[in-house]
This record gives sequence, C-alpha cells and structure tokens, in this order.
Amino acid sequence: MNSSDYSIRPAVHDDIDSMYMIDSSCHAQWTREQFIHEQGLSLSHAFVAEKDGNIAGFIVIWYIPPEVQIQNIAVLSSCRRT
Repeated sequence: MNSSDYSIRPAVHDDIDSMYMIDSSCHAQWTREQFIHEQGLSLSHAFVAEKDGNIAGFIVIWYIPPEVQIQNIAVLSSCRRT
C-alpha cells in the first residue's frame, strides 16, 4: 500500500452511507442521522480518503479558529498499515 494511491476530498451527502458503514465496522460511534446532522453545521467539515473510487476512510472535524477538533475518524481495516 502506497499513500500516493489515495486521494483526499471533501465528503458529500452521497458519501454518508459509506462513512456510516466504515464507522460501524470500526467502533460504531455515530448513527447515520448524526452524519447527516454534522453536514448541516457550519463549523463541521468532513473529508474522505478514496482509492480506486472507493472510500477507504474519513475524518470529521470542527474548525473553531484557531483550533481544529477531531470529532470522528475511521479507516477500513483492509486499508490500514500493519
């Protein structure tokens, strides 16, 4: 696995199901509704890591200048470094 094989982009509404599935496979922290709610918050920003058009992981942050707080982060087990 090479980190250059992945691309990072802002998450969009269509990514919620994949993000929820990844979250559920790791630690089941959030419900699907919580992901939707986060998208409506002006301080919340979500990004996904993609490989070959598939989402491998995500991060949700709150940007509250001058700080950034990580709210949720998860990576598919098959895409983690060992």
